[in-house]
Amino acid sequence: MSTNELQWVGIMIMIFSYTLVFNKTHIMNSLIILECMTILVILMMFTFTMKMKMENMVIMYLIIISLSESIIGMTILISMIRTHSNDYIISPNAVKL
Repeated sequence: MSTNELQWVGIMIMIFSYTLVFNKTHIMNSLIILECMTILVILMMFTFTMKMKMENMVIMYLIIISLSESIIGMTILISMIRTHSNDYIISPNAVKL
């Protein structure tokens, strides 16, 4: 990946951060944005390890952590939908949690 491509990845991370901060209606939207940001970070780590000719074990650990993070997020989303019948972040029933 060249420097220009890394700049595009940085711009994408900033766009996803902006949408994460200002789009707080559904939990599912927030989870999708977080997963996209995680994939971009993994892509950046992969390119840096390839440029530095290092081992890829750090990337494997990062993938395992992001997988467990997505499983926990989906579990919380499913339990919230079962108890409150929606996934709105700003909901009168969600505030009671």
